[in-house]
Amino acid sequence: MEAAELPKIVAPLLGIKPKSRDMKFWLDWMELQPEYDELLRLGHIPLAAVSVLIKLDETDRAALVRFFEKLSWSRSNAVNFLTWLYETSRR
Repeated sequence: MEAAELPKIVAPLLGIKPKSRDMKFWLDWMELQPEYDELLRLGHIPLAAVSVLIKLDETDRAALVRFFEKLSWSRSNAVNFLTWLYETSRR
């Protein structure tokens, strides 16, 4: 299946619009390591965190798993925490 066709098929199954921000988050999430799937399933990390996680390299993402293993983060706290780490690492 071509990447352009995926949102048209998957979005209705997830109850979201094919061109929505949430669909982009889902598509980006597919690029993350499998450890993050379990954290999402448990509610320890919000889907929106992918907007920052996807910018990090695989080594950095692997190091961040431990921050989400035992705690559930709100959307804003998780995104702010990850953004702060990302911006600090780029300086």
